[in-house]
Amino acid sequence: MALSPGVHIGPYEILAPLGEGGMGTVHRARDTRLPREVAIKCVRADRELDAAARERIGREAQIVARLTHPNICTLHDILQEQDDLLLVMELLEGETLDSRLARLGRGQGLPTAQCLSIAASVADALACAHEHGIVHQDVKPANIMLTATGVKLLDFGVARMRRAPDGDAPAVTESMNRLAHAGTLPYMAPEQLDGAGDARSDLFALGAVLFEMLTGRRAFPGETPSQVMAAILEPVPPAFTGPGVSPGLTRVLRRCLAKQRHERWQTAHDLADELRWLAAAPEGSPPSGPPSPPPSRHWLVASAAIAAVAVTAWIEMRALPSRPPAVETLRVDVSLPAGLRLRVGSPPALSRDGRSLAFVAGRPDAPWQIHVRNLETGAVSAVVGSEGAEQPFWSPDGRTVAFFADGKLKRVTREGGSVQTLAERASAPRGGDWGSSDVILYVPDFYQGEIWRVSAGGDTPRAVVEPNRDAQEQSLAWPRFLPDGRAFMYVRDSSRVGEDALLIRSLDANDATVIQGVSSTARLVDSGHLLFVRDGWIVTQPFDVASRRLSGTAAPITGLVQTTDYLGAMFDAHSQSRIVYQPHVPVPVQLGWYDRRGGLLEEVGRPEAGLHEVRLGQADTVVSGVVETDQTEIWVRDLQRRTQTQLTSTSAWEAGVTLSPDGLQLAFGSDDRGTMDLYVSPTAPDAKRRVVISMPDSPLWPSDWTRDGRVIVGTGLSSQTKQDVWALTIDTGAFEWLVQTPARELVPRVSPDGKWFAYQSDESGEYEVYVGSMDAPAERWRVSAGGGGQPRWRGDGHELYYLNLGDVHAVDAQQRGPGLAFGVPTRLFAAPGLPRSNDFAWSTYDVAANGQRFLVARPLAPTANGLAMVVGWRPALTRE
Repeated sequence: MALSPGVHIGPYEILAPLGEGGMGTVHRARDTRLPREVAIKCVRADRELDAAARERIGREAQIVARLTHPNICTLHDILQEQDDLLLVMELLEGETLDSRLARLGRGQGLPTAQCLSIAASVADALACAHEHGIVHQDVKPANIMLTATGVKLLDFGVARMRRAPDGDAPAVTESMNRLAHAGTLPYMAPEQLDGAGDARSDLFALGAVLFEMLTGRRAFPGETPSQVMAAILEPVPPAFTGPGVSPGLTRVLRRCLAKQRHERWQTAHDLADELRWLAAAPEGSPPSGPPSPPPSRHWLVASAAIAAVAVTAWIEMRALPSRPPAVETLRVDVSLPAGLRLRVGSPPALSRDGRSLAFVAGRPDAPWQIHVRNLETGAVSAVVGSEGAEQPFWSPDGRTVAFFADGKLKRVTREGGSVQTLAERASAPRGGDWGSSDVILYVPDFYQGEIWRVSAGGDTPRAVVEPNRDAQEQSLAWPRFLPDGRAFMYVRDSSRVGEDALLIRSLDANDATVIQGVSSTARLVDSGHLLFVRDGWIVTQPFDVASRRLSGTAAPITGLVQTTDYLGAMFDAHSQSRIVYQPHVPVPVQLGWYDRRGGLLEEVGRPEAGLHEVRLGQADTVVSGVVETDQTEIWVRDLQRRTQTQLTSTSAWEAGVTLSPDGLQLAFGSDDRGTMDLYVSPTAPDAKRRVVISMPDSPLWPSDWTRDGRVIVGTGLSSQTKQDVWALTIDTGAFEWLVQTPARELVPRVSPDGKWFAYQSDESGEYEVYVGSMDAPAERWRVSAGGGGQPRWRGDGHELYYLNLGDVHAVDAQQRGPGLAFGVPTRLFAAPGLPRSNDFAWSTYDVAANGQRFLVARPLAPTANGLAMVVGWRPALTRE
């Protein structure tokens, strides 16, 4: 619609045009109901937003309109006139920070005190937004307004566009694809580049803005998008030197710009406090000089239009530089039929001709099943006979799919029907591949770690590669043939830090070559490029098969890809035309108290992305591990005082968390020294930790601590007997294996009186719960019926709880002479969101001492929610 002076739209009278943005015009208007002027942004119907996208913008704008803060530009109203969307905003008189820096010139920064004041105001605004569940996703100088009344942060709402509120992905066009990557590249955190940002991504962007204010130059420079992306992903942080530099200010910048989210400031409120402390006590830094003169009236008038346009940048298209990126791509979403969800740990599989895609998905009331999508027509069909499948892979001719199910390796035609079993023993598989000579390589049991071969027609399977225990190889996984059908790639999982690697060897020889710089599953395409995952991204790099060496530089093709345990990455590739992958999406997890019937009593704290391990201590203290990428943070929450404290912040991988009975100490496993050792640390931030025991050949994870505080029990990984249960007496250092068998024994829990320990074992062929004696471990009883894991004791020891396929069960436990007598297991409730599997070692629930309340970590979103496909990428442009 045409907006001209004198036109009335509802209660607003148009006064004059202010400017024009990429998606419409901005006008000064008068609110006839109130004595105030406003800015109205008109998103015209002839622009590149479809009706569904425009409707989502309107809904999200209503959420943003609820924000009220002195440092946030207010969104007053949303109107619909014919097909146009009108956003009514606060009219600001002032200058954007971008304009202020442009006037100073390149290399000229603002006075330090002024930088700290502006950054603190922006941090306050972000804190308000984050408390309302809104992530900004586009903090940059152009969205920061300097007015006579203070700093205003503009353009809220970008992150809320990335998915419709009902969870349905919109139809993808090239323009909508650009919109899905909302944000401005030089200020985007590494994880934000593929839509995986959270509140800490905003703090990264604010750190980049603070750097630019102080130095007059961008933290991550570059002439092309690929150069900027490379700078953002560079492990070394940008160097910061200049007048007014103090150790405290350098620390703030380095922590804001940390590549890993867990190493940054965790809340905007904490960052604001730190900035104000620096402003008040600059640690002896020299005076920052006189403040900049106030802007002239000319700049105030001109900048009003800039502010009004910038405030709604969530509907602007970002114009990229004209130079091509290092790898040109077009990403499209591969939608799943309604109701299906992907199976975690099962990578998608492309047929050799690139026309068919196999993936494992299922419905809540049905088993997992292979589905095949024709990428030419879009048709999807389920493969009959593949129920319970995982990790599918194609025959060379694309007519047959091999897969793992029911502890076996099987094959079936793509049309479904008769299923042939190729190998009987494959209980914990980690990948397989079908070579051109009809040889299949597969890993039947990751814990044993061997690569086996079998004929596609069926013969006696045999091991072809075993882990080198002397070289600390724990396991081998994810084999993949090279084009000749004889050489193959695979990854090794090492107990030594930094020695996970991709290797190549041949069926005809035992010499293995380590591919330097690669430690994930990989794909070789016919252009002579290797695709692999680095820092969570799928990258491409030239590779010479004859010399088995990489050359040139690695260039990113996609954003963050979902990875699974044991170095697996959820992607597959065909030639230069298609890459299919599962994008990494952090899953928020909500802690909650539930009663014995599964009713929600109350939620605990806010959702945490990646929450993966919870433990209850005395006085309802919760210990939780929050996982991001490959690192783990350990937190302690006091549920009575409603406080939360971060205990660990290293780059090490930490697992297995348990509290001492008095709540003053924490035991956990950590690979901080290169092997998974057992540590004990006081429950205080950055407290000095000590190694209690180190067994390089047997990584150790604690599970429980006896009530007298003398003994810690846990799980150890043994090269000979897989996973076993151990006990450590702390004061004497005495270590013993309580259970050590060829089966897998996990997650022991000690009874309150310290006489018994419950654990799960797969010795019967499936996981069941057993109870043994601490004094005579050979004395044990099977407790569960029909499967079980994750045992827990009631505070008095007279009831035992366990999970079976996500359902909580209870069993009476009574002393009978020298032993225990157990009742019949009773199902209590289905724990919301817990894995429907017993092959799960993480602690995702716990039980209050009285047995009446259960603390459950409930995912708020599906763990796998879609696939993406990159088409037409150009590896030839990755040359140095």
